Amino acid sequence: AIRRQRQMCIRDRPTRVLCYNLTYDTILLGIVPADYLVAKNYLDKDPAISYIAEETKNIKTEYRLFKQLGEESIMAMNPQVIFVPDTLDKNVIESYRAMGIKTVVCRGPNSIDDIRYNIRLMSQSLGKEENGDKLIREMDRQLAEVHDKIQLKQAEQPVVMLVSRMRQYGGIGCVYDDICKRAGVRNAISMQGIHYGETVTKESIICLLYTSDAADE
Repeated sequence: AIRRQRQMCIRDRPTRVLCYNLTYDTILLGIVPADYLVAKNYLDKDPAISYIAEETKNIKTEYRLFKQLGEESIMAMNPQVIFVPDTLDKNVIESYRAMGIKTVVCRGPNSIDDIRYNIRLMSQSLGKEENGDKLIREMDRQLAEVHDKIQLKQAEQPVVMLVSRMRQYGGIGCVYDDICKRAGVRNAISMQGIHYGETVTKESIICLLYTSDAADE
């Protein structure tokens, strides 16, 4: 199916933004300063997994699960724009728009290309296209640098396995799998033919270990 980008028509450049999760918060702060965020995801403040812990430390309002935010809570934050994923229920998206809030639907992201798409979409939505272009150029520069340094033959590529509480993540079709390819390593989960959205069971983990051992022989 061809994804169609919703045409944005925002007359005034928004300065009050609410994002669905840590991923979108991180992309946003590559485009605009942290004071654009009216609230942060609770994971933003954890330096063990967040690149924006320092930048967001002064944002007092935070939430745990976006989908549990009620309309009153969102209205109290007074966002001009909300960035949400394309997996969110369409009725929920329309309910935000019915509240008079510009709601922009981003991709997953499930790949590096989706990240580029989201950067362009978010920067366009905020009237910060130049900042978005600059961020993409820097991302591509770093990716090219990694590619140049990691010129490994298939037999030399180490096998890695993601250990996560998200039992349905890490397989074919997710951004982690795409990053593994860029990093010059083999994703043990995708090597088993497991796709994004399929549960990585205990039994499959055992198979993954045997696959990794066989690949190293």
